[in-house]
Amino acid sequence: MSDISYGFTLACLMALVISVLVIIICRPLAVKFNLVDEPNSRKLHNGSIPLIGGVAVFIGTIVPLVLFFNLSEKVFYLFATGSFIFLMGMVDDHTGLGVRLRLFVQVMASVIMIKSTGLYVENLGDLFGWGDIHLGQWGMVFTVVAIIGLVNAYNMIDGMDGLLATLVFVALAGAVLFQISSGQILLAEQMAVLGAAILPYLCVNLGFFTKRKVFIGDAGSMLLGYILAWFFIYLSQSPIEAIKPVSVLWCLAVPIVDTVVVMGRRILKKKSIFAADRAHLHHLFQLAKVSDRKALLTIDALAVSLLLLGVVMSFYSERYSFVAFLIFFCFYAYWVLHPWQLHKLIKQFVEERE
Repeated sequence: MSDISYGFTLACLMALVISVLVIIICRPLAVKFNLVDEPNSRKLHNGSIPLIGGVAVFIGTIVPLVLFFNLSEKVFYLFATGSFIFLMGMVDDHTGLGVRLRLFVQVMASVIMIKSTGLYVENLGDLFGWGDIHLGQWGMVFTVVAIIGLVNAYNMIDGMDGLLATLVFVALAGAVLFQISSGQILLAEQMAVLGAAILPYLCVNLGFFTKRKVFIGDAGSMLLGYILAWFFIYLSQSPIEAIKPVSVLWCLAVPIVDTVVVMGRRILKKKSIFAADRAHLHHLFQLAKVSDRKALLTIDALAVSLLLLGVVMSFYSERYSFVAFLIFFCFYAYWVLHPWQLHKLIKQFVEERE
């Protein structure tokens, strides 16, 4: 075994072990210091659940990366600014923070990342068949908005056991699949270490091996959204261009579309876009009386199907891929804005597969 493969394997194993140890050590500490999630009208779990999954993922990822990889400047600043997001999320999990303060931290982390690395979304690709859409300096503003959007999309989608982690795995798999079609694979080792650090949390969250589950908390969900956003920005922009910008939409389809549609629904109802409700896709499954495990499998199947559709569309023009994504978006928006019809469709779909 070469030094590279040995180091990579050891890094993944260390990520797994550290993540497990952090969960074991921090579980009683979370209870002692009241870092727990209590059930309420929107959160239907039983009892107080420790919010330490994010701590396990963060430490389980950063330690092996520092020890086994020569981190590039961009990856260094990613995890440095990601630390701000993580720490803010930890405080939010413990005491609760206002929306404005959370947005301020997210904006500052994104701006520091842009100014430190020069990395931002400048090219949206050929979405309409008229040539690549270049944003110029406005790309910095677009990037900050996109980062905030994805950070909060993954935070909002975290409402069902296993959903956040499995959707992150779908996104990571998508990054690899689209890169394979382009003939180059970058950040694969870092993504594998991240996946290894997430795996113990996913198993505990789903009740595998133990019934004492933990949640990932705002710290973990926002950190993962932040990391994924910058991974895809790096891979889709010059000079790398390993993934077409439109293909990123297919990797992140469920969180993006679900969040945009739900926020649009809140605007139509003249509510704040950050107002809490039970209108997300996983909530609609719950309202349709579908078990969480069946709902999880169905949503994941949808995410994987959309990813595979995106892979197929990548063999055609970017315009056709974008149009296909917009068609899915419109269908999804229609069903969410007519929830009584969606409830019936969900129940029928699940019953046919029992």
